[in-house]
Amino acid sequence: EHLINWTYERVSLINKAILMFGLTNALFMKDLDKRLIIDISVSLAKKYGDNRDYGFINAILDKTI
Repeated sequence: EHLINWTYERVSLINKAILMFGLTNALFMKDLDKRLIIDISVSLAKKYGDNRDYGFINAILDKTI
């Protein structure tokens, strides 16, 4: 529902994995700060994703966590 003008199928596999990582940590590790989860996910996107994927990851996790 937070993927405006996107479908889940259009999201790259690496971005899906990073989003799942962030969401899983937020759901099951409640003692972790949400900003820390987002920062780690953005770092992963910068390292393994395309040039602007980190902004996409940041926006989606910020809306969902």
